[in-house]
Amino acid sequence: MESITFPEKGITITRCFDNCTKLKRANNTKNCIFINASFFYCSSLETIDLSNSPYLPAAMFSGCYSLKTILFPKHMINYNNSVIGNVFSECRSLVELDIPEGITSVGYAFVLNCNSLKYLTFPSTLTRAESWFVGACPVLEWIRFKSVEPPTMTITKGIIANNSCVIYVPSQSVEAYKNANYWKDYADRIAGY
Repeated sequence: MESITFPEKGITITRCFDNCTKLKRANNTKNCIFINASFFYCSSLETIDLSNSPYLPAAMFSGCYSLKTILFPKHMINYNNSVIGNVFSECRSLVELDIPEGITSVGYAFVLNCNSLKYLTFPSTLTRAESWFVGACPVLEWIRFKSVEPPTMTITKGIIANNSCVIYVPSQSVEAYKNANYWKDYADRIAGY
């Protein structure tokens, strides 16, 4: 099965496409609610439209090696208000990722081993980031944080592993980021936008 078209009325989906290695497209996802690893290791998935999906759950696209395009809504929330991790782990074809407003916390391996990722933006609503939330993305040129207040970090280990990318923050917040716990380890990379 190379594509799936969901019913117009929408459905709730949890881990039902686990390891569907031939699935390339998911169509008509506008009224669907995705829960926990819905497309886990769908290694051929290239594009998905989540423009009306209210939640971003853990491990949603982990192992989707071919994923190039994700259409997000303007606002999404963490599923069950939980810390979400492994969402984009091993998404080797993503070049740019703009996390939608409403996401408040990201966990371990939120973005990990994304070998083509160059640009990453986190929303102004982000308040917490756990260890290794960004790691092993070797061509990452910049990360942009829209949060005026530096998000609380649990530890810096691996946060920007194997990379010397620029960390852009709101201009009025540069000094706050450079002096914040754990953020100060990256003070020489922090710049305003």
